[in-house]
Parts: sequence; C-alpha cells; structure tokens
Amino acid sequence: KEDTELLDEVVVIGYGSMKKSDLTGSVTSIKSEDLMKTNPISINQGLQGRIAGVQVNQNDGAPGAGGSIQIRGVSSRNAGLGPLIVVDGVPGGDMTNINPADIESIDVLKDGAASAIYGTRGSNGVILINLKKGTKDGQVHTTYSTSVTFNKAKKELDIMNAEEYRAYRTVSNPLSDMGADSDWFDAVTQLGVTHMHTLTFSGGNARTNYRVTADYRNARGIDLRSDRREYGARANINHTTKDGLFTFSANITPRVIDRNKSANVYSNAIKNNPTMP
Repeated sequence: KEDTELLDEVVVIGYGSMKKSDLTGSVTSIKSEDLMKTNPISINQGLQGRIAGVQVNQNDGAPGAGGSIQIRGVSSRNAGLGPLIVVDGVPGGDMTNINPADIESIDVLKDGAASAIYGTRGSNGVILINLKKGTKDGQVHTTYSTSVTFNKAKKELDIMNAEEYRAYRTVSNPLSDMGADSDWFDAVTQLGVTHMHTLTFSGGNARTNYRVTADYRNARGIDLRSDRREYGARANINHTTKDGLFTFSANITPRVIDRNKSANVYSNAIKNNPTMP
C-alpha cells in the first residue's frame, strides 16, 4: 500500500535520493520576484548578497559589467573558478546574454554530490537558470515593465585640494603650480542613471505555447565616460506531440551590447595635480 504522506521529505537527485533536510543547506533557490527587487541590469548584480556561501564580486566598475562568482572556494590553480551555468537544461550558458526579467527561478547547487551530475564541469558548483515559458490558458497575454535606477558614489575620495597641495610644496619638493583649483574626483564622476524596458507577448495551450520578449537597457555609469546600451530579444516556443512522446523546444536570443568605459579613471583622479585646470 502506497503511503504519500512522506513524499515531501524526499528529494530525488542524480544518483539516488536523500532526505530534504539534508539537502536544503546545499541547494538555494531564488524566485524571479526576489531577483528583480533591486532592478539589476545583470544577473550577477541580482545575486550579490542573496546566497549564503556564494561570493559575487564585480571586478569592473562599468555599468552592467559581469563579475566573478565563486561557490565552492578555490579548487584549481589554472582552471577557471566560476560555476557551470545551465540554462533550461543546456550546460555552458552565458548569464550576460539573459534579461533578468526573463528568469523564472535560479537554483544554485553547492553540494558536491549534486553538482557531480555534470561531471568535472560542475566541480566549482552549478547554477541552474530556468527561463519563463508561455502561458497555457489559450489566451494571449501582453506585459510591459520599466524601471529607473539612480547610482551615486556613497563616499567620495578624500584627496588633496589646491590649498593643501600648495602647502605641501617645499624647497626640497618643488611641485608645479598651474594656478587652478580642481576637484578631480568631482570632475570625472556623475549621477548614474539606468532605465530598462521589457515588452512581452505570451500565449498558447497545454500542447503548444510561446513567449516573445524584447528589451532595451541603457545604463549611464558613475564614471563620466562609462555607459552601456543593450538591445535584446528572446523567442521561446514549446510543442508537445499529441501522444506526449516528444517535446520540442526552440530558443532564439539575439543581443547587441554597446559599451564604453574609461581606463584607470579613479587612480588618475587621485594622482592628478589639483592646480591643473
């Protein structure tokens, strides 16, 4: 006689099953509404500070720049330390090409036994990205979402002004005085503004459904000459045969990214002579 009362305590994994209480510490799930709370321009920014034991570092200050993700510590000197990205069951995905608004959920596999499903590629952990699919109620749904985000330097660098610079000049340290009073940190920074727009069409039934998304993102960084513009789209079609034996799925995800950034802008602002115009 089957007993279904204890089914919620067991989770099936790649090579067997284990108690759910033993697995919850190794698998973390993030839903779409939690990921989009901060309106991130990239998935990396949306994951920062949301998963215990997962380090997400943004190595580049340019808006929307991809960062490094480290799940299981340093496991190799020469190989990459990043996790395996699996998008809708297909390994080897790239998170920079995905609109965060298209994500249904993200599952992070931190346990060695769970990530072993993907072999050595999963030795640094696995990030499973599940994208949204079309609706199945037979109707066409249209949604439009937009957001605006402002970024400002929280703490400006404390550097010499022209008066302090002139006071520092001595006979043994004859620094050049060009007569101006420039705040170089203020000169190279601005208020960063990011706005994102997403238009979605979805529909279908239980056998065939589709979802088409078009998005535009424009990010102006805090650095005066850093910006990022993206034009992207995603078309997803799923079809199941009448007997349910085969399921066909197609994804088309073109994306164009145009970005600019300055090199060593903040280190130059620190070193520049404040008396230089």
